[in-house]
Amino acid sequence: MTHRLIVRTGLLATLLGAGLLAALPAAGVQDGKPAAPAKSESPKAEPADPAADPMHEAWMKAATPGEEHKLLARFVGTWDAKMSMWMMPGAEPAKVVGTSVNTMVMGGRWLKMEWKASSPEMGEWEGLGYSGYDNVTKKWTSTWMDSMSTSVMLSTGEYDAAKKTWTHVGEFKEPTGATIKLRQVLIWVNDNEHTFDMYMSMPGPDGKPMEFKSASIAYTRKK
Repeated sequence: MTHRLIVRTGLLATLLGAGLLAALPAAGVQDGKPAAPAKSESPKAEPADPAADPMHEAWMKAATPGEEHKLLARFVGTWDAKMSMWMMPGAEPAKVVGTSVNTMVMGGRWLKMEWKASSPEMGEWEGLGYSGYDNVTKKWTSTWMDSMSTSVMLSTGEYDAAKKTWTHVGEFKEPTGATIKLRQVLIWVNDNEHTFDMYMSMPGPDGKPMEFKSASIAYTRKK
């Protein structure tokens, strides 16, 4: 914003200067006599250094990757995945085998996750997710989309450093229009293993919210 104001102010001064210069020939003679010399103007102040502007400093701080983004970089690599999915509580899980290729993008600000998987029940499908840390809200953020839906899943969360665990919450609308709440738990086991569990909350037989595990993934770093 500061840069735009400086540019606009400079442009306005240029246009005004051009108008004044164009008027000088007419203003230089009054009633056939030379006009009195114009009073000299005070020198114009130089624009302030953008780097010293508090707003500029705040924007730069918000845009700079930090220690949280270094944590995300630990997930970079190719991971083999073994997944179980439950459509309803108590149902037999669908078994899925997949691969996630993770890279840091946008100057180390986001972890990009490219997922490909297949199962006898669901066939082949793919997904794309981004995980990051918002320096302004101090929240971990995540997006997810895949070939089984036209929706984007959004979630935000916290990190427990002692347990090396991320817990995200979010929600989405299912095709019937009902809103389903989500809780996602990601645990960093070691440099070669991490796990991901997703829980869905939906109305139970008594009408009260009932949470059940809908997916569980065990990731192993590909050698």
